[in-house]
Amino acid sequence: MWFQLPLIAALVALSGPVGAPQAAQSVAPGPGAAGVSDVIEGVEPPEEMIDFLGRRQLCHELREEGPPRTDDRARVMREELERLACSSLPAEEKLLRSKFAADAASIAWLDGDPATFKIGRIVATLYHGPPPVRAHRIEQRGADHRGEASYHLLIDTRAEGGRSTTVTAAFGDVPSRTITLSNARFPHIDPGSIFAAVETKGPRAGMLVTIRHGYLRGYCGTVEEDDRPKIALTFAATEVTGSYTDMTNCRPDSVELRF
Repeated sequence: MWFQLPLIAALVALSGPVGAPQAAQSVAPGPGAAGVSDVIEGVEPPEEMIDFLGRRQLCHELREEGPPRTDDRARVMREELERLACSSLPAEEKLLRSKFAADAASIAWLDGDPATFKIGRIVATLYHGPPPVRAHRIEQRGADHRGEASYHLLIDTRAEGGRSTTVTAAFGDVPSRTITLSNARFPHIDPGSIFAAVETKGPRAGMLVTIRHGYLRGYCGTVEEDDRPKIALTFAATEVTGSYTDMTNCRPDSVELRF
């Protein structure tokens, strides 16, 4: 069963195993826009205004980034995302300003900087139920972002009688190859942490596979939720290269892996 709890101003972060002590983090309410924080301090925007303010922030970010310098498919997808986020904003803002004209605190949210919009609360999602499963073998089949080149990925953490983990990958016209990782050197490899990316054109053509192992730290204050050590494998047309990134005293340290 899942529970969602809105917490105002402060939240004890819950990452990792239940019962692990975590530091409280203070959350400042309001959009943080200069000149209006004193008007709306401790006040949230009207509920019907939240999605508008969020899409306005996304629209601002998309336009600041500019169009992607990639293939036509990615550009079309980006243009559609910008259309969905931005196209109705002027009409919606006009209606909201008319409706809340007499409410200075609500109008202050509309006057705030789109880039700094943030609601002064954090919603913690807590899980109470059976322990999560741990996969030993995961297989994926799919296609690249263009939908043109197929890929196949298989990870088995109980190869060679449980002594090794094998990572088998194939993409496009590149045949299948297998890399073997020692479970003694990389204990508790988690196939559920797989990230895969495929590029079949240009100098970066290849398949990237990353996977995590070990345990969550949770104390380094990293933005990335999963801070376990990471194994990165790049399957290129003629070779396989790799790197290993760990955190030593909360500082990332990467070394090359040779196969």
